Amino acid sequence: MKSLLTAACLFLTGCLGYHVGPVKPGVLRDVHVIAVPTFENKTLLPRIEVLITDTVIKQLQQDGTYKIARSDDADAVLKAQISEI
Repeated sequence: MKSLLTAACLFLTGCLGYHVGPVKPGVLRDVHVIAVPTFENKTLLPRIEVLITDTVIKQLQQDGTYKIARSDDADAVLKAQISEI
C-alpha cells in the first residue's frame, strides 16, 4: 500500500504546472472583455478588412478567453491594419 501511494504521488508530480484551457499573457491578466473594431485596409482588395475582422472575432469567441463587446464596455481594444496579403 505504501509503495502504491508513493508511485501515485510520483505520477501526479508530472501534472504540476499543467493548465487546462487557454492561458493569458501576464500583461493581459486583467483584460476580460475586448472590443474589435473593423481593421484598417491598406491593400487594394475590397472588403478584406471585414472578412479578417470577422474571422478574428469568431476565433476569440471560439477560444473563450475573452468576451467581445463595444469599445465603451471593453477592457481593451484590438486595433489592426492590413497592409499586405
